[in-house]
Amino acid sequence: MIGEPVPESWAAEGAAMRRALAAEFAAGRPSPRAVVALDPGLSDDPGPWETVRVDSIERLEGLAGKVDCTLLIAPETNGVLEGLVRRLGRASPRLLNASADAVALAGDKARLGDRLRERGLPTPRSMVLEPGEAPPSDWAPPFAIKPVDGAGSIETFFVRGPKSPLPTAGRHRRRLLQDWIAGSPMSATFLVRPGLPPLPLAVGEQRMILGKTVTARRGRTLRPRPDDAWTAMLEKTSMSYRGGLLPTRIKADLAPLIAAAEAVDGLAGLVGVDFVQRHDPPESVILEINPRATTSIVGILALCRPGALAELWALQPPDDLDAWLAAGESIRREIRERGPVYFEPSGRVLRLAELAGGGR
Repeated sequence: MIGEPVPESWAAEGAAMRRALAAEFAAGRPSPRAVVALDPGLSDDPGPWETVRVDSIERLEGLAGKVDCTLLIAPETNGVLEGLVRRLGRASPRLLNASADAVALAGDKARLGDRLRERGLPTPRSMVLEPGEAPPSDWAPPFAIKPVDGAGSIETFFVRGPKSPLPTAGRHRRRLLQDWIAGSPMSATFLVRPGLPPLPLAVGEQRMILGKTVTARRGRTLRPRPDDAWTAMLEKTSMSYRGGLLPTRIKADLAPLIAAAEAVDGLAGLVGVDFVQRHDPPESVILEINPRATTSIVGILALCRPGALAELWALQPPDDLDAWLAAGESIRREIRERGPVYFEPSGRVLRLAELAGGGR
């Protein structure tokens, strides 16, 4: 995507994750050198890291070959993350991401739903709409329509009732039709070490807003043209992600979320499991798995000792399993004791006391 227009939400969330994780690795022990790859079209982003402007995939591959380990932050859409994992996995001595096959499975929401159902895990009923195909007449609203491989809530819509016009944005690509699950949108972040059960770091509430029209950077819009008859309804029913609050407790068991992460072979590093928390009876309904860092990481890293997660993840992987698990529990405890915080997609983090006192 070098030099291409980037959706505003991707640009903001990507930058927030990049800054948070680069600072985390720079603070780790023993004092690593952190190198950040930056698109030539983006503004300078100074920090405790070295910035290298990257104008081609070949340049990125060359950079990956000169460092000890590489961490990729990219959307799954159109195979971007999978392609980068495959190419840089051959160039880098150590890739801190999930395998390409794991990214491909988790990034395909239809295939992932099938896998979850095979494992008996709660997930919404869904079906794939081919390009131009409308939902079947017997599929009653409310329901969601989203890209099969979407990220960042781009072209994700909520259809309220039978009189709601169907969204036309994204109709030229495969989309997922999914039952709407009433409840609280949540996300769980795990650190996955191959061969061990996923380590839960924090569970947080997501702030999802109906009605935001998502536009791209450099002036290119992602919504329908102003003369499109559907525009007014799309602006009322489109969905956007506005950050969240973590950590928070859930009434249901964590076991289905852990099982969901275990259902995708090859996951590694940071993994996010998005789900809806039903309230009566309590149940976690799994929506999707992000085989990568998510924006929640900016809130998590604001609550634990700088460098602690990087050390556990990559810098000091101890041979002593008990020591690794104890270090993980220490991070979890610190997050619980110091939180909660509210985090925004821009990377801004606020404690609840600041919100109550008008800190915004």
